[in-house]
Amino acid sequence: MQNDTVHTNQEYDLYELEKLRKAIDLLIHLEQTEDELSLKLDDARTSVRRRIKGLAIDLGIHKEFINGI
Repeated sequence: MQNDTVHTNQEYDLYELEKLRKAIDLLIHLEQTEDELSLKLDDARTSVRRRIKGLAIDLGIHKEFINGI
């Protein structure tokens, strides 16, 4: 049986972690191939920030950290 959740104070869906991993992989690829002012690159950065903030909120990480992202 395959586990789908991580047990912390709350259950967190591993699919969300997989989405974050894919967003980071795309960002790394675009950082290497796109122009610094590329709209694709900017969108990828925003996507990673949004996913990290969502994870931080779900895991109860302090607000100061979330606002710093």
